[in-house]
Amino acid sequence: MLRLFALIRKPLIYIPLAIAVAGGGWYWYAQQPDTVEAIEVQRGTVVAEVRVTGSTKAAKSVNLAFVRTGRVASVLAEAGTEVRAGQALATLDQGELAASLREAEASVGEAQANLAEVRRGTRPEELRIQEVKVENARTALADAMANLADRLSDAYTKSDDAVRVKADQFFSNPRTNPQLAFVVADPTLEITVESERGAIEQRLVTWRATIDDPAARPENGVAEARATLLAIRTFLDRVAMVLNGAISTTGLSQTTIDGWKSDVSTGRTNVNTALANLVSAEEKLRTAESNLAVAENELALKEAGATLEAIASAEAKLRQAEARRDVLRAQLAETVMSAPFAGLVTKQDAKVGEIVQANTALVSLISQDRMEIEANVPEVDIGKVNRGNPVRITLDAFPGEAFRGSVVSIEPGETIIDGVVNYKVRILFETPDDRLKSGLTANLDIEAQKKEGVLILPAYAIIETDDGTFVRPWGTPDAADVAVTLGLRGTDGNVEILEGVTEGDRVVDVGRRPSQ
Repeated sequence: MLRLFALIRKPLIYIPLAIAVAGGGWYWYAQQPDTVEAIEVQRGTVVAEVRVTGSTKAAKSVNLAFVRTGRVASVLAEAGTEVRAGQALATLDQGELAASLREAEASVGEAQANLAEVRRGTRPEELRIQEVKVENARTALADAMANLADRLSDAYTKSDDAVRVKADQFFSNPRTNPQLAFVVADPTLEITVESERGAIEQRLVTWRATIDDPAARPENGVAEARATLLAIRTFLDRVAMVLNGAISTTGLSQTTIDGWKSDVSTGRTNVNTALANLVSAEEKLRTAESNLAVAENELALKEAGATLEAIASAEAKLRQAEARRDVLRAQLAETVMSAPFAGLVTKQDAKVGEIVQANTALVSLISQDRMEIEANVPEVDIGKVNRGNPVRITLDAFPGEAFRGSVVSIEPGETIIDGVVNYKVRILFETPDDRLKSGLTANLDIEAQKKEGVLILPAYAIIETDDGTFVRPWGTPDAADVAVTLGLRGTDGNVEILEGVTEGDRVVDVGRRPSQ
């Protein structure tokens, strides 16, 4: 019985001990968040870089050769010589070409003299005679122009007198509302005459304005003047018919009618005379214009001298001689190798007396003012690189020193290196440095993209699974992971956070926590 009681009492002793151990374990677990490192969401800068290696080279370099075969006559710049743009570096023998050029220049002089003789043509004395004829023709034209102006003015005067003086004697209100002052047996004829008088008044007003206009040219008013004279002549013919049918009455004597008939007859004569004079003056003007044109053409023909074909032939021979001379000048210039830009001669293989073949590189020249770097960027990174991207440069030749530059070009064509597609990129140094030389190894950090003042977290604080990207809140062991949206990934390990957290939030450093 005692033995059974002892067995029952032992578990009673262990139960408080088990409870104490469990409580301690729970307390230790509850305190774990305080032992896990927390990371605070901050604002900072994220920089994505492309890192490649290249080598320095001169911004400008060229291998020079003669474009023609010949014997080297002189070497004017040895390797290591600094030269200016356009400076001669080497020459070929010029003896034969120089003689040919002198012969070609003499041929040009002969062709020029021949062309001058052909072009000279008519003697100066003959030209002067023809020039006098032209001057006389111009004077005659001026006289004909003045005569036409006088005839136009005279025609207007005669027309004005025939209508406003002689015909208007038997009209009332002739200039505004013309009405015949006596009875006419033919009403239709009466209406026609009165209507024509009103129309002629407007024509006379317009004609007077044209004559008084100092800018008006006489020949431009001939057609209108002729039409007006013809209209007046027709009007006066009808007026004569009206007067022939007029019958004397108590208020209208036969003597008055006869006087009107005489005046109208005089007016008709004057108008016909004016019309004839105008036609004659116009013909004289046309004749004078024709004579002047003939005289000027004859002068031009004499001034032309030889025929156009003869001149064209002489000009063609001159051009042929000049072309031959220019070819020889160009060939002579090809015997001189000149520096296309200022720089340093790095190779000089030309030797005096040696026969060199055309297009064989003899001299190498590099510029010294600016250096550049040439690097190959793999296709996986080339999409991140753009012209103008800043570049941090370190050179093995200058440890601990950094240089700045920028991307100036990206070749569109690919370059295959060890089976990998690359694209050639050129980087220009921001500041010239006399210490730089061609062929130095350059380590490049190309700043492809940069964002400042954005929310960032280190990559090791982010959980990436097939379900998405998350962060684990710090200080709440039972809290669920928070989904976040990532932006730019920096080369230094920082990642831009677009959504899911705010500045000051604290998350668990899952990258340093023991795997579960």
